[in-house]
Amino acid sequence: MKPNTALPRLGLFLVAFVLFAAGTAFAQSSIHWTTAIRYAKLVKIAEAVEPTNDYAAADKQAIASLGYTYQQTIYGNDWSSNDEVSSETTVSYGFLATSSTGELVAVLRGTDTTLEWIDDALFAFVSNPIKHSSGYTEQGFTKIYKSLRTGPSASATTVVNAIASKASLGSIASVTVTGHSLGGALSELLTLDVAHNTTITKPVVYSFASPRVGTAGFKDDYNETVTTSYRVYNSADIVPDVPTWPYYQVNTAFPLFPDSSKVSTSIACSHHLTTYLWLMGQEAGVDAGALNAECVASN
Repeated sequence: MKPNTALPRLGLFLVAFVLFAAGTAFAQSSIHWTTAIRYAKLVKIAEAVEPTNDYAAADKQAIASLGYTYQQTIYGNDWSSNDEVSSETTVSYGFLATSSTGELVAVLRGTDTTLEWIDDALFAFVSNPIKHSSGYTEQGFTKIYKSLRTGPSASATTVVNAIASKASLGSIASVTVTGHSLGGALSELLTLDVAHNTTITKPVVYSFASPRVGTAGFKDDYNETVTTSYRVYNSADIVPDVPTWPYYQVNTAFPLFPDSSKVSTSIACSHHLTTYLWLMGQEAGVDAGALNAECVASN
């Protein structure tokens, strides 16, 4: 009697298919933590600048110490914790900088009111603002993203158009976008916009603690279009898990697992960028900065 080989063959086929699908969906399967730390440190510089201030000489020197030259401040309309965006108040959200290799990096900060916003927001969704994309995106993120520009005036060039202009002139060779928290959400929107609407079709993104930005249509287009996406999240952080359905997270996830005997897993500490830097330093085996005093575990 011949053995039945159909089921083993079917099993092998299914395994091969799953591995192929996983490889297609997650093009890059590893992360260089020291590189992620460098981008997170750029975000930390942006977060240290008061939203109503511009970048001082010391801030620009800090950017230079990481291998970049400050180019422009990124401005936008102010954010409030009740998911409203004020068109009357202009604040800084980050900066554009370039490296000697022709890389342009767009750095987008988070906000101290993100956790308060999570409690208050209704998470209404609106049409995806990205031309040539699809799906829906969260209303608050979308309003802020649409306001991002390279000057304080409401009529200033949008960030994506500024990047498109630099690319068309040949002054940059690549684009990396990075941000934490609210800045992580904005970084995912900007990266998709760059990929769809500039000549830099393969931008790279490093997002830290990003909430969910859009519905399934947005997520699917992002995952197909943005093929080099590093979404770093702390497994104890609640922000990457909101908003809930019908919002989805994007590829590709790189989790950090805090040791509660060393670092506090409180809601606030789990979301701090300093905690993310410390955890990434543990992964990389380097000193990426100390924890905030209140975030050191008390044994």
